[in-house]
Amino acid sequence: MPYAEPLSGTDYHGGEVGIQGTRSAESLKLWLGLRQLGEDGIEKLISESIKRRCYLESLIDTSKFKIISGPLHLLAITPHNYSNSQASDWSVETRHFLLKNKFMLSRPCYGGRYYLKAVLGNPNTKLDDLKCLACFINQSIN
Repeated sequence: MPYAEPLSGTDYHGGEVGIQGTRSAESLKLWLGLRQLGEDGIEKLISESIKRRCYLESLIDTSKFKIISGPLHLLAITPHNYSNSQASDWSVETRHFLLKNKFMLSRPCYGGRYYLKAVLGNPNTKLDDLKCLACFINQSIN
């Protein structure tokens, strides 16, 4: 899984590892979501998640960071002018700082380079949270 964060020592965050739907109970999550929220509710959750991703993306300083995102609620960033080794160090240090400040971003390696990745699917995430996160990220390099 090239999009997943590699395991390393005590830095493992305990998230699920595997392709969704490969375990028998995984489909229960989808069924329960559809039953409780319906198609309109699921669509609203996804739409709001995408809005949060777009908002966070608008706050990141693109003169300092390369941003990779797509049409959904995922956003990955890495410094522009850093070597792969420097980007790796930056991602470790910044991730630890963010964890201390109650922000959980993963650290995937893509194309031999480390990124920090935000998944913006939590409906409890507030715009002020994203402003604070963007401020921390933007200040993580000079």
